[in-house]
Amino acid sequence: MAKEAMKTLIALEHPFLYLPNPIPSTQRISLLSHEPSRNPNFNRRRARRLQAEAAKGFGGGPAMKSKPKADRDEEGEDEDEKLPEDVWNRITRRILFYVGAPMATGLGAVQILGTVKERGIWDVPNWVPILTIFVFLSASSLGVVYGALSASWVSEREGSALGFEEAQRNWAEMWREEEDDQNK
Repeated sequence: MAKEAMKTLIALEHPFLYLPNPIPSTQRISLLSHEPSRNPNFNRRRARRLQAEAAKGFGGGPAMKSKPKADRDEEGEDEDEKLPEDVWNRITRRILFYVGAPMATGLGAVQILGTVKERGIWDVPNWVPILTIFVFLSASSLGVVYGALSASWVSEREGSALGFEEAQRNWAEMWREEEDDQNK
């Protein structure tokens, strides 16, 4: 034990950890400055590329200005339809159910395991609540996807209670649209 401690102390004295000439506190280098005179590491080409990519998806820069509806339809840019309100509400309800049910079940199971251990009924190993949380939170995260897929995407059709048929139909439809987008 003492030999290992000495080796550790000796390893800390290596010269590669020593800074012979630390940066003076009076000299300030701004790594975030966009002015070449203040930043010796300034790269003009990289700065231009970053500025050009900055507005993608955020804000209303010149590239984000929308065209009138008639122009978009003619050019085929805005082919996607908005979801009807009732379909959106149906998807939201299903997601909330398929996320909330496993999460509540998992929290209840952990609470029960804690009570069982506290009362001395069963000495629950520490890995059991951890595994329980992992399984039920995983099921809860999968509930987001299944909730969206199991809802009927057609306004007129409500769908079944568990949504197995709708999930199969919507899964195939989703992949068909993906293949169509790749073929264009």
